[in-house]
Amino acid sequence: MTRVFLVLMGLCFVSAAALAQWGPDGLTLADAISVVNVMAVFRAQEYALRHWPHYWWDDWAMAWLMRPAWLVPAILGIVCGGMSAGLAPAWAGRRR
Repeated sequence: MTRVFLVLMGLCFVSAAALAQWGPDGLTLADAISVVNVMAVFRAQEYALRHWPHYWWDDWAMAWLMRPAWLVPAILGIVCGGMSAGLAPAWAGRRR
C-alpha cells in the first residue's frame, strides 16, 4: 500500500510541475475545470448556495477556485507522501 501512495505522490508532483511549467500563465483552478466542463463551476455554485450556508461558497470555495491550478496536484502529492510515510512499517531493528 505504501508503494501505491508513493506512485500517486510522484504522479501528482509531475502533473503539478507540468501545469506550472507548461500551462498558461495565470491558469486558475476554475479555468482548468472550465476546460473540462464549462458549466461545472456554475452547477457547483448553484448546489452550494442551495444546500449550504452562503458564506461557504464565498469564503471557502471561491478561495480555492482562484488558486493556481498546479497547487491542487501539489497538495495531493504532499498528502499521498504523508500517507505513504504513515503506512510504512516501522523498522524493528537492524537488518543482518
